[in-house]
Amino acid sequence: MDIADTGIVNSFVKLTNFFAANLKYSSINSLEELWAKHGEMIARMMQCETLEFKSSDIFYEVLYRKIRLVNGEMAAALDPEKAAGADLFEICKFYALYLEYLRKDHSTTLTEVLEKIPSESNFNSNFILGMFAYFDRLYSDDSADNWWFCLRPQESTDMFEVASTPRRNLFDQSAFATPTATARRLRTATSSSRRSPIAEAVDSPTMKFLRSERELKQAKKKISDLQQTLDEVDAERNEIVEKNIDLKKQVTELKGSAAGNRDTAQNASNEAEKLRLALETKKSEADALSQQLEESRAVIRTMNRQLEELEVEKDRLTAKLQTVTQDRDTCMKQMRDIRNANEQEFGSWRKREEDMNSQLRESIVANGELVERLGALEELKAGLTSENERLNRAFEDLSIVSSRSMQDADNAKTLLKESREKHQETVQRMCDEQAERMKMADATIERLQSELNEERNDKRSLQELLNELNEQVLKDDKASHEQSEGFLSIRACLEASKRQIEQLKLEVASKEATNAIDKEQKKRMADFLKTEAEIREKSAKQHADCLALLEHKLKSSESEVVSLTHSNKIVEEKYSGELAEMQKQIEQKDEAIKRLTEEYEKFKKADNDGQNENRFLTERIKLLEENATGRFNNSKSSCDSLIDILAKENTEYTEEEMFKQVAATPRKSVAFHVDMENDTTIKEKPLGFRTEMNNARQSISSINDESFERSSLTRSSLRSDTFTLASAHSSSGFKMPYTPSGTSKDRVGVLTARNEKVKPHLQSSYVTEMMDVSSPSADEENVRKGGTMKPKKSRRESLVSLMLFKKK
Repeated sequence: MDIADTGIVNSFVKLTNFFAANLKYSSINSLEELWAKHGEMIARMMQCETLEFKSSDIFYEVLYRKIRLVNGEMAAALDPEKAAGADLFEICKFYALYLEYLRKDHSTTLTEVLEKIPSESNFNSNFILGMFAYFDRLYSDDSADNWWFCLRPQESTDMFEVASTPRRNLFDQSAFATPTATARRLRTATSSSRRSPIAEAVDSPTMKFLRSERELKQAKKKISDLQQTLDEVDAERNEIVEKNIDLKKQVTELKGSAAGNRDTAQNASNEAEKLRLALETKKSEADALSQQLEESRAVIRTMNRQLEELEVEKDRLTAKLQTVTQDRDTCMKQMRDIRNANEQEFGSWRKREEDMNSQLRESIVANGELVERLGALEELKAGLTSENERLNRAFEDLSIVSSRSMQDADNAKTLLKESREKHQETVQRMCDEQAERMKMADATIERLQSELNEERNDKRSLQELLNELNEQVLKDDKASHEQSEGFLSIRACLEASKRQIEQLKLEVASKEATNAIDKEQKKRMADFLKTEAEIREKSAKQHADCLALLEHKLKSSESEVVSLTHSNKIVEEKYSGELAEMQKQIEQKDEAIKRLTEEYEKFKKADNDGQNENRFLTERIKLLEENATGRFNNSKSSCDSLIDILAKENTEYTEEEMFKQVAATPRKSVAFHVDMENDTTIKEKPLGFRTEMNNARQSISSINDESFERSSLTRSSLRSDTFTLASAHSSSGFKMPYTPSGTSKDRVGVLTARNEKVKPHLQSSYVTEMMDVSSPSADEENVRKGGTMKPKKSRRESLVSLMLFKKK
């Protein structure tokens, strides 16, 4: 049993709740409640006939039938019974195809919703955009097998990161300023705005192509309906012709019965004279109509040639647009890869910088602690020094006391000698006391000496510790210096990557400006084709008015014939001899009527052909308006108005010469075929339609690269003086005269000023070669073929010039 990805399920729930909030419906907590609370909303958005559902079986059955009508290949994988049984994965499949329906028919609304909903709720649109991208890849592969794989849980999120918006850099932009020349915009440059990634994913080129195919099918259906209507009109016309034949038979019978009419011969001759004058008038009108028909044929030939030129130009520009689109996608992909690599590298360097900063802070703190400890040791050293001085003073005092004691002992001895007998006990007691005092002094001196030695050892150890701290401080200073050098190298790398990103941005901006110019030229071409269609509609109306007038006159002539037949019956009763002489005149009149009828049939057939041609040309114009996306050079390939074309065209071609000339061209001709009954391809589909995606891609990819050359001689050789495509024989038979390209001195000055702002190896030689705009060597063809190119400098000269430029 398949399991749906939780991210996709949550996105579906939030999206349907957003729809429900805008349309005043209650929200749901899971997709199992979709049919009960949002069933009516989904049915209205998909334009279903049933809007109320009593059970989930009815809802999913109605939804399945609707999806099968609009997307039959993907609908084959749906199971309404499982969805009605609250199977979450099957409900997700139904909801995915419901979003695909909105994407095809209501892409603008879906784009606005997906752009608005993330700002109002915690909604991740990457899941839905990734699903749309997966569907586009299936459409490109022309396969719908296992399309529901995008709903399963994915091991990696690479598929959903296609349309993600890049994060904004948080570093200071001024720190990475790249010194460049002033970037002034050209006068010919146009500004263009890029759509958001959501709009690009919803309204993708594949979806546009599928939408155009659907419109093509609708147009084909309309054409088949019109063809059926045309068949019905032809049947009615055949009935009218049969009735006309019956009337002619009746006229013949009346002529036979009028053989004995002689009395009213004069009246009949007068009526015949009137009829002859009427026939001459109709003949002159028929000549005028034939002349108008020839003029309309000439206009049709001109339009066919224009259509052939437009078809060739459209194919060339379509292939060129595809190439430009591929280049742009490649550049965008490279820019994204470079940007991601730069972000990763910058993140690693930033992490390393943070680690170094933390180490530096720890080293500074440790250094402060060592300084504090050193200060404490200095204070301890000062205290020990003062204590040592105090002990020395005490030792000196004891020495003085000892010397005094010795002196007293000597005095006592002398006194003892003098008064030994008197003071024997006193002297003995004093000697004992003095001996005890000397012992105590010696013990005190030894104890102080040992303490002094200990203090000296402590001082020596503190001195060693101070030396170690000084060495550690030096090492920390060296490490901080190395860290600062690493940070400078990081900044240099970031500046180089920024310069590369700026170059890619400039390339993308130039390509977007080129696309904007192509769109503007396509719009102008569409306006021109619309005006031409209006002119053709006016000419068709004029032809229709002339045919209506001719039909009215033919009916009046037929009524005159009927009245003449009635008068012949009256004359036949009275006169029978003189009618033999008038019979020849009546036969001549019958032949004139027959010729007039044949001319009428020809004119009517020509009118039908003109209407069919107008219909197919209208469909062709619509196709060009919808599918032409490339650049169209309006000044070279645009045509004048219909009045100017008729004024310039002096030669008149017959229909056989036109078909011979078209058949002689080696290109694929899209000229209108007059024989509508023998050509079945025109009845089946209009000219220029392509129904198969593979054939369209093959035709675009099979175009020769030479068609992309911007040579003025090549473009001029595609047209002759009569607006016909030049064949291989005609292009080699004569050479077009040289016409200056029109480059002005001001333009050359602008290009020269631009060359002064770039390095020597980036300067363009086109400026130097276009300085003399009046010489044949300044032609664009000669410039591109290198006819006036200067000899290439040697490697040594290039290096010397580059070094001089850097010194400047």
